[in-house]
Amino acid sequence: GICVDKGKNVEAFLMVKVEGTDPTAADTAWYGALATKYASGAPLWISNSVKVEILEASGLRNADLVGKQQPYVTCEIEGKPNTRSTSTLGDHPKDPKWNFTSQVAGYQLGDALLLTVWDQDIGKPDDMLGKATLTAEQLKSGFNGSVQLEGAGRSIEAFLYVKVGAKDPSLWDRAEVAATGAAQDGGIEMWAANSIKMEIISARGLSNPTERPLEKVGIKTKTKPYVIVQVADKDGNMKSGQSRFVT
Repeated sequence: GICVDKGKNVEAFLMVKVEGTDPTAADTAWYGALATKYASGAPLWISNSVKVEILEASGLRNADLVGKQQPYVTCEIEGKPNTRSTSTLGDHPKDPKWNFTSQVAGYQLGDALLLTVWDQDIGKPDDMLGKATLTAEQLKSGFNGSVQLEGAGRSIEAFLYVKVGAKDPSLWDRAEVAATGAAQDGGIEMWAANSIKMEIISARGLSNPTERPLEKVGIKTKTKPYVIVQVADKDGNMKSGQSRFVT
C-alpha cells in the first residue's frame, strides 16, 4: 500500500500491484524493430501511438435531471480497450470545451479510433452521450474537423470536434510494421510493448466529502472514487498528454 494525499487528519492508503519492468518478449521485438528509427532521433513515446486532440462538442443532450452535467471523452484504438485515454471534464453541459491532448498508445497501421462522450455521474454508471469512429483512412491522412455522434439521443444532432495527427507511413514505418507484424504472428502481444502492467486493487480510509449540493436538498448521494494513473519522467514531471488513464 502507498499513502495518498488524503486530507486533514485522515490516513488513507491505496493498494496497487505493479509488475517488474524487465523486458518482455514484446519489448524485445519492439525495440529491435525500432532501433534504427530511434537512432535517427524519433521520440520513443511517439512510436506505436497516435496524437489526438479533443477540442469541443456541441448539441449534447442533458442526461442529468438534477445537478449539472459533466461531460468527458474517452478515446481508444478500436478493439483495444486497454489503450483508452480519458479527457478532463468539460466546462459546459451541452457545448463543452476540453482542448485536451493525448498520445494514444497501441496504434498499428490499419487501426481505427473510437471516441465516446460520457457524462460523469456520482452513485450510478456514467451516461453515454454519443460516440464516433475515425476510420483507418482518416487516421492515415490526419483529421481536423467535426464528427457526428451516434447514439446522441432521439432527434438530437450532436458533434465532436477533434484533431488527429496524420499516420501516413514512411519507409521506416513500413519496416516497423513488417517487423512487429511478424512478431505478432508469432504470438507476441505487441500492444504490451514499452509499457508496465499496473493493477489498482483497493483503497481504505478515504475521506468522505461533506456538504454535497444534492444532500442540501434532501437527496442522498454516494461518492464514486476513481484513480488517475500518470507516467512521470526522470525529473518527476507528469506526462499528462501521453499517459493519463482513469479507472
